[in-house]
Amino acid sequence: MGALSDATTFLFVHACDLGMIVGPCIGYIIQCFKMSKEQNSDGFSPYVCLILLVANILRVFWWVSEGFSVVILDAALLMLLCQLALLYLWVSIKAQNEAIAMINQRRPSSSQSFKSTEASSEDEVLPAPKLKPTIRLLGRVYKVPEFANRIYMHFWFWDSFISYAKFIMAFVLVMAIVTGIFHASPVYQHIIAFASSSVEACLGVPQFILNYKRQNTSGLAVILILIWLCGDCYKLSYYMATDSPASLQGCAAFQIMTDLSILSQFYVYRKNTDLPMGAAVDEMSKSRSGEQREVTPGEQEEENAEIPAIYFDNGKKGEQRQYSFVSTRSSQSPQMI
Repeated sequence: MGALSDATTFLFVHACDLGMIVGPCIGYIIQCFKMSKEQNSDGFSPYVCLILLVANILRVFWWVSEGFSVVILDAALLMLLCQLALLYLWVSIKAQNEAIAMINQRRPSSSQSFKSTEASSEDEVLPAPKLKPTIRLLGRVYKVPEFANRIYMHFWFWDSFISYAKFIMAFVLVMAIVTGIFHASPVYQHIIAFASSSVEACLGVPQFILNYKRQNTSGLAVILILIWLCGDCYKLSYYMATDSPASLQGCAAFQIMTDLSILSQFYVYRKNTDLPMGAAVDEMSKSRSGEQREVTPGEQEEENAEIPAIYFDNGKKGEQRQYSFVSTRSSQSPQMI
């Protein structure tokens, strides 16, 4: 009887360890199949991959310096492989869709070709001025440094997987050097533990922000978020049962709250999710008017007034120009105010 009890306990413990290693990756595998089937990567935020890659790389070096459970190390290594595969798929689908969109733009219809030819014969096309980006804050306009704007616009949205691989290898090299120098320091162990847990705790935040900006959850698998929730609940209970570091327990608790927030977005944006991109706004405007009709010039001006303006500095001191982008329902071009 004692041997049977020991065998049952052995199997249960190893099953829990296996669930801790494999369980967190199941949701991302499902997301890979969903993106591959729909050939749509718009609903998934690549910052999720960034957060998990950085957090698990830090966790691996945390294990090297402190040496806790091997199960957590195995889970981190498997998650790294899973995120690399997911990121590669996301980049491939994104590049394919952008190439298709570019080809479609180069094939204008006959009416568009006639209009463009007529416009070119009447109007002289002038080169666009080189504008410097600015940001408006508290009623004042500030210049944005070129390097900061470039990082904000392009970081982690590269066109090639090689760029992501170079960034990851550089980060691993830096962490290997730092860990090799300070691996025996208790202060460094606390710092890297806090950094790993804090980064992973922010896992769902980029996805929540992306859903909020798009006002829908299309392209995102609800099963992925449900697995996030189940996995985070399981991780919290596992960390508490195995007396894992408190930073890991706090990370899991914060992730549970984030998962619940993202699940609530599926309900809030349920009416917009089934619509194609950009159709949600048109659908809302149609529901207010009751039927589709032509927009009058006065209504067009009111609609444009609701669109925020973007300020640019033309390089001359004391001279700024404000550009307002009109609605896509109008055939006009961006106007200078």
